[in-house]
Amino acid sequence: MKTKVLSIILLGASLGLGSCSDYLDMTPTDRASDKLVWSKLDYAEQAVNDFYRYIDYLGVYRDGQCLAGMTEALTDQLKYGSYNYMSKCQIPSEIAYGGSVLTVNYVSTYLGNWTTMYEYVRRVNEGINKLKKYASFGQTDEERLEAEMRFFRGYLYTDLLKRYKEVIIYDEDLDNIKKDMPVSSEADGWNFVYNDLKYAGEHLPVDKTPNGRLTSGAAYAMLSRAMLYAERWDDARIAAEKVMGMGYELEAKEDYSNAFKAGSKEAILQYCYDKSSTVTHDFDGYMVPGGDKALEGNSMTGGFGTPTQEMVESYEYADGSGLPRLECMAYC
Repeated sequence: MKTKVLSIILLGASLGLGSCSDYLDMTPTDRASDKLVWSKLDYAEQAVNDFYRYIDYLGVYRDGQCLAGMTEALTDQLKYGSYNYMSKCQIPSEIAYGGSVLTVNYVSTYLGNWTTMYEYVRRVNEGINKLKKYASFGQTDEERLEAEMRFFRGYLYTDLLKRYKEVIIYDEDLDNIKKDMPVSSEADGWNFVYNDLKYAGEHLPVDKTPNGRLTSGAAYAMLSRAMLYAERWDDARIAAEKVMGMGYELEAKEDYSNAFKAGSKEAILQYCYDKSSTVTHDFDGYMVPGGDKALEGNSMTGGFGTPTQEMVESYEYADGSGLPRLECMAYC
């Protein structure tokens, strides 16, 4: 019986029912296939959009255990209003008030992000791989989407390198993923970041409008910052000059508050929350001075984080008296 079955299979292959047959190249009907997603520009852009959340995940304010929240609380800029660990004050509250012992396990759990970052790196690499495999919507758009994804990969590896110095380098060659791969040298790691962010800077559009999408300016700004961590001063300077050459400028002294508003001339990459829209957050409710939200009939008490007096005195008064802005910047 087994012999007969094998003979039928071999006969089917010889008649052209093997790998070249459409019968074996079925398109799923219950989900979007990789081929479908990455062969159409609109779908591919939506897939790349998902990577933008990684910027928020590595931000200074985030719930969860992977990051330590607003680490300004470990400096002279900010202090938390609670002695207790909780999701908004997070780990710096425990550290600042001596509520925990900084053991290896504690630091690895709350200040580390090795596993999380490599999950993100894997997803980005899969995106680049599928884009190169299936995309057919034109070189310009293909290079732009690759540039966005390489920005994210360089961004993620920057965070890994500044924490761990030596990393495992994975690129879009998914066949290269092997168990127990060795870590790279720190220099090789920064070279990898440099190449990704430089490619992004060269292939993303030049646009000074800070509308939440990556631009060439954002890529070169990130490159400059990454090279500061790498102590590659010339590369940091050259990248910064690229940004300044695009026409970004500081807000005038009398318009300083504009630096914190949508469309600021100082903003290179900006995503604004709008209370009147569905794009909101509860950050203000927790971090405003204690009692402010209660005056608005809000149940949030505020006061979770408070600037230190030293930080407050670094700024000039509303009437313009006090420290001039340039002096403030030097002082801060």
